[in-house]
Amino acid sequence: MERKIESTEKKAYNPPQIEKITLDNEISLTMESAPADPPSWSENKEYFNNDPFKTNVG
Repeated sequence: MERKIESTEKKAYNPPQIEKITLDNEISLTMESAPADPPSWSENKEYFNNDPFKTNVG
């Protein structure tokens, strides 16, 4: 059986770099998307008759 040798040395910690970003309000307002319209596919404005012997003509 092979024995694993563990290193007792501590690894160096590299802190994350922090960048300050300034917001350009003119660009952010231009890129803002308009609110979406409600879906129209769920609305059934015409009467639908499933009976093949009845017609809804005239």
